[in-house]
Amino acid sequence: MEEKEKAEVVKQRLVLTLAKDDPLFGVLSEEQVGIDINTGRRKINAEVLQQMREYILAADGGEKRVRQERVRKSVSDLDNDPMGQKTFLRLESRPSVTNEVDKGKGIVFQYPTREENHGFNVLQLCGSSFNALEGRLMKSPECTEREADNTFFFDCSTGFSSGIPFARSSGTTKLMQSGRHRPPKKYRRRMGSFRFNKRMVGRQKVRECIDSAWKEGSGAGQQSVVDKLGSVRRSLGKWKRENGNNSKTRMLSIREDLEREH
Repeated sequence: MEEKEKAEVVKQRLVLTLAKDDPLFGVLSEEQVGIDINTGRRKINAEVLQQMREYILAADGGEKRVRQERVRKSVSDLDNDPMGQKTFLRLESRPSVTNEVDKGKGIVFQYPTREENHGFNVLQLCGSSFNALEGRLMKSPECTEREADNTFFFDCSTGFSSGIPFARSSGTTKLMQSGRHRPPKKYRRRMGSFRFNKRMVGRQKVRECIDSAWKEGSGAGQQSVVDKLGSVRRSLGKWKRENGNNSKTRMLSIREDLEREH
């Protein structure tokens, strides 16, 4: 082993020694192109040395001597610059400095908790959340229970189903595909669609109706935002019925007016 290591060291010295026919011979010293004792790597990368040779060989006469002096000066200027030697001569990446302690450590599984801002804007919540609330109310309780039950049991193509204590007969089985689980039409007709119109805010007592319903929901214990929106929805529905602002009522009144004209 010791003989092999000595042979490798001698081989590296021969490789890194500049021959007399080398364009860099006499331009750079043996110490500048040797191996760094601290790192065990080349002081100058092989690609950089090859570019220096091509740069010198591309000229003749006085221009060649000028280029040799430029190469010698560019290397000697980096003698007291470790960072420049690392980036320009050895072609190594510059070390990065960052304040993010978790950078480069992989996936972040937990984020620090932040204080949540509960200053809700009532009118914005009414306009954007009634549509989502409508889709939630459209589902019947039977459909919700059926979907919850189906999430814990699924069929396997190898003849085993989770939740069943015994295996089926040999052979693969056809996977069961769940349906859309839509509620019956009678339930869907019963739920009237409600879409908040921002032009209603300018009418008389509409804003007071929204504020009072929101405050009433806030005062009745720790209610969620969905419950508060539900109380606002019921309050606005009551206001529309009392003031004859429902679409059905308005259509009937228009129909009566047209019948009177004819």
